[in-house]
Amino acid sequence: MVWLERGADANDLKSDMPTRSFHSNDAKETQVAVIIGIDPHKASHTAAALNEAEAVLGELGVRSGPAQLEQLLTWAAQWPDRTWAIEGAGGLGYLLAQQLAAGGEHVLDVQPKLAARVRL
Repeated sequence: MVWLERGADANDLKSDMPTRSFHSNDAKETQVAVIIGIDPHKASHTAAALNEAEAVLGELGVRSGPAQLEQLLTWAAQWPDRTWAIEGAGGLGYLLAQQLAAGGEHVLDVQPKLAARVRL
């Protein structure tokens, strides 16, 4: 897969990234899913919503704590067909990943070393 290779061109990444879409009942309107990436830290989490062209649709920073879930879900409500991608869902993102999954959200774990390779 291209996205795992060091020095991969950003244009190469787009062709290799999976996208998900669904068709409405009338089959004329197509809506593309939004990926909401979360970069968790001890005191705060940063969220970015991306469309299929990897354009940033919105960003939000929240403090880690009891109100984090409500703030993120309120913000993300504008994209009903969404998937959450949390870096290190078994580490710093564990609580948030569990809260989202318990609320019926689709959550993916992004391994921190894979995210680090993309940043290179």
